Amino acid sequence: MLRLSDLGVGSGTVIVDYFPLFMDLRGSLCVVVGGGAVASRKATALLRAGARVHVVAPQLDAVLARSLTAGRITQRAGSYATSDLQAAYLVIAATDDRELNARVSRDAKHLRIPVNVVDDPALCTFIMPAVVDRSPLLVAVSSSGTTPVLTRSLRATIEAAVPPRVAELAQLCASLRAEVKATLPGLDVRRRFWEAVLDGPAAQLALHGDGAAAESLMLQLLAEHAANVITPRGEVVLIGVGSGEPDLLVLRALRCLQRAELVTHAAEVPPAVLELARRDASQLPAPSSEDRAYAAHLAYCLSQAQAGRRVCVLDIGELAHTPLASRWLRACSDAGVPCQVVPGISAVTARD
Repeated sequence: MLRLSDLGVGSGTVIVDYFPLFMDLRGSLCVVVGGGAVASRKATALLRAGARVHVVAPQLDAVLARSLTAGRITQRAGSYATSDLQAAYLVIAATDDRELNARVSRDAKHLRIPVNVVDDPALCTFIMPAVVDRSPLLVAVSSSGTTPVLTRSLRATIEAAVPPRVAELAQLCASLRAEVKATLPGLDVRRRFWEAVLDGPAAQLALHGDGAAAESLMLQLLAEHAANVITPRGEVVLIGVGSGEPDLLVLRALRCLQRAELVTHAAEVPPAVLELARRDASQLPAPSSEDRAYAAHLAYCLSQAQAGRRVCVLDIGELAHTPLASRWLRACSDAGVPCQVVPGISAVTARD
């Protein structure tokens, strides 16, 4: 791992091994070099994404052979040649010959074509993650090619946590997206609308198979938001981050961070915790609570909550029943702003 500071850019930010993205392969020519079981699995995944799959291999396994007979794939039944990649949009090398795989990788890189070599991350320009497929909802999990077994284990955990009918909910939301965008021109009000949908009974109806009732309730909510019947309600959430270890944050704290529009934090709160906040949330370092400037800081945060924004206040420790928490609770009560406390978990408590 590198840090941006090592390159003279910023400080403290980690450069990740891979940039996560989803590619639209519909109608694009993707070349698979290899005709065995592994190549067959990769070809099947590409076909599911709508790609045109061309296989280069002297022989095909039974699954690929059936796909060829059905006209789902094409094949050049011979040894690999660089010319096989000329029109490719993406390449996968899935042979048991490492030298051949390395050659495919070199050729693809020279032609600036994304290439994946199965089980050899060093030869890849992209890797294929483990996927939870609830199309149109896709959840991808990757260990950057280092621990495939762990990746598959995490995928199984996510599979169990994702409701089976979440695809129907996603499709219903997609069908209303254009109407919502035309009806609610502001980004913030659209976000509030979708949060009301996904956190409320409309989503539950869809997840239980009653799509018609869910759509009717969504349209009712849309009309209410368009008529400004629903006024954005701000709040303050005080979150104790315990010892500052991200994996010790309680689920409620994570949910609040993902909904917050303003995150204010003590200097001791580590960047790894702040990275869990919503990407477009404003982040504001707080002065020391002993500093005279803290009163102005608190007043500003309250004004943001009164204007309808969700504000998260992060501090080290459990935070509940502390002088700082009491100060915020009293100020919020005086200002008429809802306030809740999400206590932190210390490393010692987690081990007990």
